[in-house]
Amino acid sequence: MACKAKLMIPEDENCFGHLLLIEDLKWNSQIVHGLLLRKADPKTVTQVNGIKFIVGNKLIQFTAQQFCLITGLRFGKLPFIPKATNENCSLKRKYFSSNKPATLSDLHTAFIECTDDEDALKLGMVYFANFVLLGTEKHVLIDMRYLKLAEDLEEFDKYPWGAVSYAMTNASLLRAICAEYQRVKVPQKRKMPKQRGKRAQTRMRSGRPREYIIRGFGFALQVNTYPAIKYLM
Repeated sequence: MACKAKLMIPEDENCFGHLLLIEDLKWNSQIVHGLLLRKADPKTVTQVNGIKFIVGNKLIQFTAQQFCLITGLRFGKLPFIPKATNENCSLKRKYFSSNKPATLSDLHTAFIECTDDEDALKLGMVYFANFVLLGTEKHVLIDMRYLKLAEDLEEFDKYPWGAVSYAMTNASLLRAICAEYQRVKVPQKRKMPKQRGKRAQTRMRSGRPREYIIRGFGFALQVNTYPAIKYLM
């Protein structure tokens, strides 16, 4: 990944450094999908302190505290960040000065083509936050506040990225597998095609395909599930 190649710096000098040092962590959609099929009914089990799953006779919780321990990301109150403009943000002025709304695809292009080492690092931090921690797709508009935040890397490192990423992940997991999907207890077995990204697809007894996307940092849920994998089999 180009982002990882440009951000190979000591972990103690960057809030994302420890995540960049992780090797061979592969997304396993079967594990996550199997867990989501066992999501506890919010009508009978409260989800206030995180999402709960019933696997066998075990209750598995996925809380903000567990997310924090797994990811090592900072939590806390979100500070106010002014929106980046051509006047107050050099990154905006240099790479996204057009009046046309900029998407994350434009961020990808700017980061890959950037020849200034300092700007590349700043753009790379925003790139990592959006594509890895938030799981955002390329067609989504850039949150210009993050460009402004990246102007000061010390403040960027202090930002509670764990809280932002967990909120996105938690909301995505709560939405994943709609009520109609959950009514189907056993999906039909069929060969799963290879797909890019964190997508999972299966076919219901009605023959209609159902698809959902996990946003945020779903790897944290996957890691949290490892001790209970044997109960998913």
